[in-house]
Formats: sequence, C-alpha cells, structure tokens
Amino acid sequence: MESDFSYSAEGRIAHAHIDRVMGTRFDLVIPDIAEAAARLLWESLCDWLQASDLLLDRFNAESEVARLNAGKADSPSAALSEWIEIGERYRELTGGLFSVRAGGQLDFGGLAKGVAVRHAKTLLQSRGVLNAYIDFGGSAILGLGHHPYGPEWKVSVRDPFRGGVLMEAGLRDLALSTSGNTPGYSGHIVNPLSGEKCVSRTLVCVTAEDPVDAEVLSTTLMIASDEQKDKVTGFFPSAKVRIFEL
Repeated sequence: MESDFSYSAEGRIAHAHIDRVMGTRFDLVIPDIAEAAARLLWESLCDWLQASDLLLDRFNAESEVARLNAGKADSPSAALSEWIEIGERYRELTGGLFSVRAGGQLDFGGLAKGVAVRHAKTLLQSRGVLNAYIDFGGSAILGLGHHPYGPEWKVSVRDPFRGGVLMEAGLRDLALSTSGNTPGYSGHIVNPLSGEKCVSRTLVCVTAEDPVDAEVLSTTLMIASDEQKDKVTGFFPSAKVRIFEL
C-alpha cells in the first residue's frame, strides 16, 4: 500500500493520501499541527487501514474474509469477529435491510469506509486534533471541527447523471455519506432480504455525527420502501437525510 504525505510549514497544514485502500482513495487534511505529530498520526492510521484491508478484501484470496467465504477457514478471528458484531448491530437496527452477509458470503463493502472514518476520528481526537477533513472515496466524508478559513468544512454533492450540484453540506463534527447508482456503476447495492439489486437512478445523502451511522443509513435507504424508511430512520434520530431521484 503506497501512501503520500506532504506538509506546509508556512501554513502548518498536513495533507496525506493513499491512492488505493479498500478499493478507493483515502485523503486526510489536518491544519494547525506540527509536522512530527502529523507524521506519527498518519503512520498509525496507515497501519490500521492496511491491516483492515488485508482482513476484509474479499477479492484478495489471502484475506481472512476470502478464506472464510471459500470455506478455507473454520471460524473468524477475534479481529474479524469485531467487524461482524458491528454488522450484526446494524442488521438488527435496520430490520435486516443492511447485512454484511450476502448470499452466505461476508461482504463489508457497505460498512468498511464508515468504520475506517470512525476509527480515524477517534485517533485524531485522542491525539488532540480539533480540526481535520477526511474524504474516503468521495462517499464517506468527515469534517472535524472547522476549516482554517471558515466555521465548517463545505462539501458539494454532484448529480452523477446530469452534472451540476445537487446539494451543499456544511460539516462541523459531522460525517456525510452518499450512496447511489451512477452511469458507470449500478446494481452494487443488493437487498439482503430479497437478493434484488437496486438499479434506480437514486442518490441518498446522510449526515450524522457517527460516520458508520451515516454510511449504513445511506445504503439502507437505497433499497427501503417508504414504510421501511420511516421505521429505520427512527433509530437514527440525529441523522439528516436527503434523497434525490435523478
């Protein structure tokens, strides 16, 4: 896993990224931090991301998830069991509309980025970082504290079919998750209760304090009926939802 770290001594701003982890790009910006502290924090985060990627990547035959799915391992390790427990909690909250088990196979695609952003948030706060911005693949975003030149971190969500801005979100200690189909990527969200793929031209945007809540809810609402949406969102009272039919 290749990562890049840069630091502006004049602005005391660190910017680091990994081009590909958990199938996409991870970016981190931390203003008002010493270079040594930022490097140590980034190294810790990279270690966690790499270990999690090796654990969860179902397309890597050597990962634990791939070996379990192939019947080459008898039971999950303690590390993977923690991930499964998180998935089970959200399965219960969503009435089974969200699950890390699809057709008897483990798949953490709708959970991993949210957990990663949550872990990064906890790590940053434990090191005394008050302000930071995380963008994980453009669909899992966290604005911690405020932008160096404003009261919050501004994020725009674009229409993947027609272009243009659908909405703007101001993130201050908030996560934003976006789930949906695009012209080149559709049918990746599957209803675990029916096995049916979602192919509608829908985009769901959720802001919440917890990045995992945001990711799970945005995924779930892609496949939920109107009645199910009302019920599920009731378990996430602090979340704000925008649904766009494109």
